[in-house]
Amino acid sequence: KGDININGRRIDGMSESEFYKNVGFAMQTPFIFNDTLKNNITLFNEDYDAIALKEVVDRLDLNRIEDDIINGKMYVDAENNISGGEKQKINLARLLMENKKILFLDEATSAIDLKSSNKIMGELLHDKELTIVSIEHKVSDEIEKMYDVILELKDGKLCEVQGIY
Repeated sequence: KGDININGRRIDGMSESEFYKNVGFAMQTPFIFNDTLKNNITLFNEDYDAIALKEVVDRLDLNRIEDDIINGKMYVDAENNISGGEKQKINLARLLMENKKILFLDEATSAIDLKSSNKIMGELLHDKELTIVSIEHKVSDEIEKMYDVILELKDGKLCEVQGIY
């Protein structure tokens, strides 16, 4: 029961475009276009901010393929030229480039190594401009401490709540 609000406004009073301007989704297996890595991150926005793109690349530890992103290397799914973890990072980069304020993450870093995943989730969870709703099967103790509220489900039922204030 109750209302869902974004910045004090009920979502049922928002247009779809206003809702999706604020809310982003990152799934475990993101869709990557057969196009340049840059277009995959900027979603074909030719007016993207190059400095913001560089910051997002650094923030998400995409440095291994940074030159490919900046120089417009073509991604082709059949060639397996980026890893599953890099695909997930590109998906998260899209959301950050669009300045989404609420992120729903469904195993969004599951293909990323633990150290990088912890770094990325730590960055996202410390960002006061973001609200994160994350579905995870495994969370490190280090990252678990950063969540405000944790709901644990077993067999489709809520069995534990931590951190409600």
